[in-house]
Amino acid sequence: MLRHTAGDYELILVDNGSNDSIPELFENFKSRPEPARVHVIRNESNRGFAAGVNQGLAAAQGEFLVLLNNDAVVTPGWLEGLIARSLTDWPKIGMVGPVSNYATSPQQVDPGYRNLDGLDTFCPAAPSAIRGASAGSSPGSPASAY
Repeated sequence: MLRHTAGDYELILVDNGSNDSIPELFENFKSRPEPARVHVIRNESNRGFAAGVNQGLAAAQGEFLVLLNNDAVVTPGWLEGLIARSLTDWPKIGMVGPVSNYATSPQQVDPGYRNLDGLDTFCPAAPSAIRGASAGSSPGSPASAY
């Protein structure tokens, strides 16, 4: 995420009761030159996914909010693409989401690779392939928002 995210953004990290090296890793983010703001929320016990998300949203100060799980992998331009899509029909669009190789339809795509080594090859060709596969979908559909 750090490698593929540009511009001013804040990073809210929610540690939901981990007992490994995650608290130290999260604290180390505060000493990095970017992002502009890092806020770490540490729960002593696991409060559950929804509570962790709500804590992060409540701490956010940005205009656009993005939720990423700890196993998410992003590609160049990911944030700019989501923001641009959300603004195409503002204020009618209130939420956008990416396509994924691990989601339910209509967000699910088959990238044709089985490990992250194939990601960089897949991504440049993905927008036209996904739009072609989703012909007839509405402009706000996740498949056309890649």
